Amino acid sequence: MELELDSLSENDINQLCKTWRETHGNTSPQSRNRIITTQELRKEIDAGSNRGEVFEAFKETLTIDKVVEIESLFYFGYELDYSEKYLEKVERLFSEYTIRASEEHDLLEIAISEILDKVNALENIKKSLCFLNQTKLANTINTTK
Repeated sequence: MELELDSLSENDINQLCKTWRETHGNTSPQSRNRIITTQELRKEIDAGSNRGEVFEAFKETLTIDKVVEIESLFYFGYELDYSEKYLEKVERLFSEYTIRASEEHDLLEIAISEILDKVNALENIKKSLCFLNQTKLANTINTTK
């Protein structure tokens, strides 16, 4: 049985993948771009780089719901035990972020930056989507860089 995601669409997943790839660079044999941190990415945003533009465009579409689902999918990818655990994680994070968001204006940017910093982000998210029977969304994620 497929567990519905409340906020993430195929477009959101594609944007996440694109932003992650821009953050980590292309590590294929044809290209040896370096992996950069989100702190370096923020500097590139200020400098008006393409990577910065990609991150800014992605960041502008984020809501608490989307960030909570992305973060929950990432961390659930380590466990993969019961879909109820995923739902509990979403509920807990949503409550926490809703409370914190009024005082921490950059909360969503920091949260998504931490996920984008992870080299296994796409892999974990894809594993979670497969476990939750979101095969259409999972198939949009190519975990090779």
